[in-house]
Amino acid sequence: MTRWLNPIRSNQTGAVAIEFALLAPVFFACLFGVIELGRLAWTKQALREAAYSTARCHMVNDSACGTTQQQISYAVARAKANGIVIAAANVSIQDNVACRGAGQASMVEINKPFSSPISQLVPLPTTVSAKSCLPGLAG
Repeated sequence: MTRWLNPIRSNQTGAVAIEFALLAPVFFACLFGVIELGRLAWTKQALREAAYSTARCHMVNDSACGTTQQQISYAVARAKANGIVIAAANVSIQDNVACRGAGQASMVEINKPFSSPISQLVPLPTTVSAKSCLPGLAG
């Protein structure tokens, strides 16, 4: 009986293909998961920068960001400069709000829908949002 099994046990043909078939889905799931988490972090940071820049523009440069519409346009342009396309309807601006203990602050909030092909496998947020609050200059 062992004489009959010896050729089968020593035959390694196709072992690499079977190992690859077993490990490739796990490898690719991890690879695409890391890519999508990086894209999520990049989107969040780009929105934070756009929100902060818009709040700062309103407080420092009144000629470029004096009206709410100018601020919204500025936020959309800043997000686009960072590679993120947002709609003007997703930008919310509030003036003269209390923020971090300071009054007369400008608060900018930006929301962006986020979709990912791996959201079926990993729970990812469907909306990415960023908020920035900057107190007014004393003087």
